[in-house]
Amino acid sequence: MIIEYIKCPHCEVTHESVEAYKNNFANGNGFHITFTCINCGRKSHIKKELLNADSVTVKPTIMGAINKSAAITFLTITDGRICRRVSAPTATSVERVNKVGNTVHEEYYSGWEGTITSITTKDSDYGKNWEITLTDGDGTAVLSMGYSSGYSAAFLKTLPNIDLSKPVTLSPKLQTIGDKKKATMFVNQGGAALKWYYTKDNRNGLPELKKLKVKGKDTWDDSDMMEFLEKMVAEKFNEEAPF
Repeated sequence: MIIEYIKCPHCEVTHESVEAYKNNFANGNGFHITFTCINCGRKSHIKKELLNADSVTVKPTIMGAINKSAAITFLTITDGRICRRVSAPTATSVERVNKVGNTVHEEYYSGWEGTITSITTKDSDYGKNWEITLTDGDGTAVLSMGYSSGYSAAFLKTLPNIDLSKPVTLSPKLQTIGDKKKATMFVNQGGAALKWYYTKDNRNGLPELKKLKVKGKDTWDDSDMMEFLEKMVAEKFNEEAPF
């Protein structure tokens, strides 16, 4: 939908029109309207009943319309580095042939900085992923990570110690230990590395992995842990998000 003539509560710039969507509050208190300020890039959540009917008009989004100012950079993680796919070669891009035989061009980064404005899960043809939305003065990026990957586990275990009102730097890393690869995510905020809130010695309620036997082989089930972390994410944004 498009909301017209609405003021951003952060920078107080009034927009003639801005794209928005309806979303439910995590605590069940109805739904709210969410929009991203084109001027400062911050996201705002406004209860539907608080919208001033005299100054705000809502109309359906025109199908097929493209809002150029709402461009989003989509990121993934490959071998311990943040990966951004580009449509054509650049001065820093690397060319490779993917699994389906297509030639792609990608840029790699050791980390990405921005203010976290949302964390959601999304199902795809390749499985379930976490999607972290980061905004800065240059725009918005969405970092996708495997749902049960070492990257996402490390990030989520750090999340309670993150101040959502301030920028963070996310730096993935992949280490080879013996014949195994270990993925993790380092989170830096205000010039300091943040520690995990959920640790082996202090779990803070985080459920243990369950050992199961599948077709005669031992495997570890993280269903309870991931369900706990999903609930933690919803509560974190409901209580602390400044937008």
